[in-house]
Amino acid sequence: MVFLAQFMVILNGAIVVVALPAIQRDLDFGTSELSWVVTAYLLGFGGFLLLGGRTVDLIGHRRALQAGTLIFIVAAVAGSVAESSLQLLAARTMQGLGAAVIAPATFSSIVATFPDGPRRQRAIGLWAGVTSVAGSSAFLLGGVLTDALSWEAAFYVNVLLGLAIFVGVRRAFPEAPRPARVQLDVRGAVTVTAACAAVVYALAAGRDRGWTSVPALAAAAGATLLAVSFVLNERSHPAPLIRLKLARARRFVVAVLIVSVVAGTMTAVSYFMTLFFQQELGYSPTRTGLAFLAPTAALSIAAVSTRWLIQRLGAYVILPAGLLALAVGALTLTRVAHGGYLTSALPALTVMYAGVGCAGVTVAILATADVSAANSGTASGVIATARELGGAIWFTTISGLAGDWASATDTAAGSGMLADNQRLALACAAGLAAFAAVGALAALRRT
Repeated sequence: MVFLAQFMVILNGAIVVVALPAIQRDLDFGTSELSWVVTAYLLGFGGFLLLGGRTVDLIGHRRALQAGTLIFIVAAVAGSVAESSLQLLAARTMQGLGAAVIAPATFSSIVATFPDGPRRQRAIGLWAGVTSVAGSSAFLLGGVLTDALSWEAAFYVNVLLGLAIFVGVRRAFPEAPRPARVQLDVRGAVTVTAACAAVVYALAAGRDRGWTSVPALAAAAGATLLAVSFVLNERSHPAPLIRLKLARARRFVVAVLIVSVVAGTMTAVSYFMTLFFQQELGYSPTRTGLAFLAPTAALSIAAVSTRWLIQRLGAYVILPAGLLALAVGALTLTRVAHGGYLTSALPALTVMYAGVGCAGVTVAILATADVSAANSGTASGVIATARELGGAIWFTTISGLAGDWASATDTAAGSGMLADNQRLALACAAGLAAFAAVGALAALRRT
């Protein structure tokens, strides 16, 4: 059940991406609003992930897993019956909140069930493998369900998985005594999530209404005030979500920044290439899912091979190389305008995803290199939070820049506008990844 729960959380992050064009048609999403279907889940997930971990400590992994799954089921039902864009976005945010409890509960269950040693290592390896499989299958499963049934089926499958998990957890795990009471930093979780949401809204408002418009400036000011409030709260709270002294660990800070960049660029690539495949090349959702199958498999293979590569070449080489592969792949995709999947899109996507697999594992290793054992749990939580929240912010930034340029071209839909929009977004992603590679090289050279 633990592995199935982890599968569901990862699957849900990407399964709706292939269904986005169908969602846009049925719920009348505007082009600028559609990206919020992805962003809403990332904000809910990342914003409450650290609080979710604290909740597991407070009520135990079994109760937390059931509570998170119940939230997830309700949200999936709400998403499947949504009749407006606002209802769907609320459901996606709620799904993220449920995932923020489920994800730490699955890992906690493994630690509590298996004693330290080979059995736990095998269980953690299987847990990581399930994560890769879920990521690899999400696009294809989403495409098949959308073609065979409808986009709502991407939510139905989560209802079925959630019910199986909820019932299975009751049978698989005995009732555990309540752990010692742990203080929850609810204010910290709310302020950091609200700050990131305000940043995302400021970027979206700047794109749609102008960067000097009242909504954009008000959201930016609100984000600043919320960020300051979060820092002050973390400094005074007896059990903060983030220990601010982690900011003094250079390699940890580098890891946090890079993981957010990787998440944002990959989310942008998945989003824009999905729209490009379906709206410009006429791919069905299933064919779109198949287009991502080989690249996601390359990501899994690269992730498994990275530890071996680091032992022989070192993180100093592997991390910049992975980021450069991401940049080169994204830049190559800018030349794929109206065809050439096998000769250009497939190789470029494969190189990109392989680079992400290498960079992701290397970042995870670097994140704990300068962190004490006592802070390792917090550090891993911060990395996971940076992946979701940072990914949402960078994705909104990239899509906002691309949207601005596309609007300025006055190119009509169906005559190349989406292709132009996609090319600029991918160029932004390539530049961001290249900048991260240079930064990683400079930072690691001094350590």
